[in-house]
Amino acid sequence: MKKYLITDIGRLRLIAFLEGISLLILVFAGMPLKYYLQSPGLVKTLGPIHGVLFIAFVILTLQVSITSKWNILKTTAPVLISSFIPFGTFYIDRSLRLMESKGIQPFSVSTPISVYLIKFKSNTCCECPHVGLSIIFLKNTSPC
Repeated sequence: MKKYLITDIGRLRLIAFLEGISLLILVFAGMPLKYYLQSPGLVKTLGPIHGVLFIAFVILTLQVSITSKWNILKTTAPVLISSFIPFGTFYIDRSLRLMESKGIQPFSVSTPISVYLIKFKSNTCCECPHVGLSIIFLKNTSPC
């Protein structure tokens, strides 16, 4: 336990683990109890704890991202996105552990995340009408 508190990435891994456990308990135990058995006690108790852990995870991820000079799209974004997916933080932990032990950038071989630029327009880009919204794809393909 002490080894997790020494480094920034170790603290991030610890908070990610706790946040992941709280998310799993909320999704797989709290929500069924709340909506199927009308017993919201677990959600009322664990919800705020999970919220604090989530905020701590986001802040710590951004701090480690800045101090370690992570690439925003290849490293920071996947780590942040993992907190929204059940079991996501456990999957990311492997890469963070490798980074901590070997001092390498995680996700250096991973598939890049597709980013879409959404901008509001009042006109149409082609034959189909858009309601004030145009999505521009990185591969220059039309949404039509």
